[in-house]
Amino acid sequence: MKLPLFVFLLSIISFSSSAQKRGQARIDSLLSVLPSVTLDSSKIKTLIGIASAYADIKPDEGIRYGMQAVDLAEKKTYTKELAEAYNVIGLNYKVKADYKTALDYHTKAFDVAEKAKDKPNMANA
Repeated sequence: MKLPLFVFLLSIISFSSSAQKRGQARIDSLLSVLPSVTLDSSKIKTLIGIASAYADIKPDEGIRYGMQAVDLAEKKTYTKELAEAYNVIGLNYKVKADYKTALDYHTKAFDVAEKAKDKPNMANA
Protein backbone atom coordinates (compact mmCIF):
# COMPACT_ATOMS: atom_id res chain seq x y z
CA MET A 1 0.00 0.00 0.00
CA LYS A 2 1.35 3.40 -0.88
CA LEU A 3 2.03 5.74 2.01
CA PRO A 4 -0.40 8.55 1.01
CA LEU A 5 -3.27 6.08 0.67
CA PHE A 6 -2.41 4.52 4.03
CA VAL A 7 -2.35 7.95 5.72
CA PHE A 8 -5.68 8.83 4.09
CA LEU A 9 -7.33 5.62 5.29
CA LEU A 10 -5.89 6.04 8.77
CA SER A 11 -7.25 9.60 8.97
CA ILE A 12 -10.73 8.42 7.95
CA ILE A 13 -10.71 5.73 10.64
CA SER A 14 -9.47 8.24 13.21
CA PHE A 15 -12.12 10.80 12.24
CA SER A 16 -14.87 8.17 12.44
CA SER A 17 -13.74 7.08 15.90
CA SER A 18 -13.61 10.69 17.08
CA ALA A 19 -17.12 11.36 15.73
CA GLN A 20 -18.45 8.32 17.56
CA LYS A 21 -16.91 9.51 20.82
CA ARG A 22 -18.49 12.95 20.39
CA GLY A 23 -21.82 11.32 19.58
CA GLN A 24 -21.62 9.09 22.63
CA ALA A 25 -20.76 12.08 24.83
CA ARG A 26 -23.86 13.88 23.54
CA ILE A 27 -25.99 10.80 24.17
CA ASP A 28 -24.61 10.43 27.70
CA SER A 29 -25.32 14.09 28.40
CA LEU A 30 -28.91 13.89 27.13
CA LEU A 31 -29.57 10.62 28.94
CA SER A 32 -28.35 12.17 32.20
CA VAL A 33 -30.84 15.06 31.99
CA LEU A 34 -33.78 13.02 30.67
CA PRO A 35 -35.04 11.87 34.11
CA SER A 36 -35.14 15.45 35.42
CA VAL A 37 -37.02 16.96 32.46
CA THR A 38 -40.54 17.74 33.63
CA LEU A 39 -42.13 19.64 30.74
CA ASP A 40 -43.57 17.25 28.17
CA SER A 41 -42.41 19.32 25.20
CA SER A 42 -38.87 19.43 26.62
CA LYS A 43 -38.94 15.70 27.27
CA ILE A 44 -39.97 15.08 23.66
CA LYS A 45 -37.18 17.36 22.40
CA THR A 46 -34.68 15.51 24.59
CA LEU A 47 -35.87 12.12 23.28
CA ILE A 48 -35.56 13.44 19.72
CA GLY A 49 -32.03 14.64 20.48
CA ILE A 50 -31.09 11.22 21.83
CA ALA A 51 -32.63 9.51 18.80
CA SER A 52 -30.74 11.82 16.47
CA ALA A 53 -27.43 11.25 18.24
CA TYR A 54 -27.89 7.49 18.11
CA ALA A 55 -28.41 7.54 14.33
CA ASP A 56 -24.67 7.38 13.64
CA ILE A 57 -23.86 4.90 16.40
CA LYS A 58 -26.83 2.58 17.04
CA PRO A 59 -29.80 3.34 14.80
CA ASP A 60 -31.96 0.70 16.50
CA GLU A 61 -31.59 2.65 19.76
CA GLY A 62 -32.37 5.83 17.86
CA ILE A 63 -35.60 4.29 16.61
CA ARG A 64 -36.50 3.20 20.14
CA TYR A 65 -36.07 6.71 21.55
CA GLY A 66 -37.81 8.22 18.54
CA MET A 67 -40.81 5.98 19.15
CA GLN A 68 -40.93 7.16 22.78
CA ALA A 69 -41.03 10.73 21.47
CA VAL A 70 -43.85 9.79 19.06
CA ASP A 71 -45.88 8.18 21.86
CA LEU A 72 -45.56 11.23 24.11
CA ALA A 73 -46.21 13.71 21.28
CA GLU A 74 -49.36 11.80 20.27
CA LYS A 75 -50.64 11.72 23.87
CA LYS A 76 -50.14 15.46 24.24
CA THR A 77 -51.14 16.28 20.65
CA TYR A 78 -47.93 18.20 19.99
CA THR A 79 -47.92 18.26 16.21
CA LYS A 80 -44.58 20.03 15.67
CA GLU A 81 -42.79 17.61 17.95
CA LEU A 82 -44.62 14.67 16.39
CA ALA A 83 -43.35 15.66 12.95
CA GLU A 84 -39.80 16.00 14.34
CA ALA A 85 -40.05 12.58 15.97
CA TYR A 86 -41.22 10.94 12.74
CA ASN A 87 -38.36 12.64 10.88
CA VAL A 88 -35.72 11.39 13.31
CA ILE A 89 -37.09 7.85 13.09
CA GLY A 90 -36.88 8.15 9.31
CA LEU A 91 -33.26 9.27 9.65
CA ASN A 92 -32.40 6.21 11.73
CA TYR A 93 -34.02 3.88 9.20
CA LYS A 94 -32.12 5.63 6.42
CA VAL A 95 -28.84 4.97 8.24
CA LYS A 96 -29.88 1.30 8.46
CA ALA A 97 -30.41 1.41 4.67
CA ASP A 98 -34.11 0.55 5.15
CA TYR A 99 -35.17 3.19 2.66
CA LYS A 100 -38.80 2.12 2.31
CA THR A 101 -39.45 2.43 6.04
CA ALA A 102 -37.44 5.68 6.16
CA LEU A 103 -39.63 7.10 3.40
CA ASP A 104 -42.77 5.98 5.27
CA TYR A 105 -41.70 7.90 8.38
CA HIS A 106 -40.64 10.98 6.44
CA THR A 107 -44.02 10.91 4.69
CA LYS A 108 -45.79 10.72 8.05
CA ALA A 109 -43.69 13.68 9.23
CA PHE A 110 -44.62 15.67 6.11
CA ASP A 111 -48.33 14.91 6.49
CA VAL A 112 -48.37 15.98 10.15
CA ALA A 113 -46.34 19.11 9.42
CA GLU A 114 -48.51 20.02 6.43
CA LYS A 115 -51.70 19.85 8.52
CA ALA A 116 -50.06 22.10 11.12
CA LYS A 117 -48.70 24.45 8.42
CA ASP A 118 -45.24 23.82 9.91
CA LYS A 119 -43.00 24.71 6.97
CA PRO A 120 -39.64 23.92 8.62
CA ASN A 121 -40.73 20.35 9.38
CA MET A 122 -42.28 20.01 5.95
CA ALA A 123 -38.89 20.90 4.48
CA ASN A 124 -37.08 18.47 6.79
CA ALA A 125 -39.42 15.68 5.77
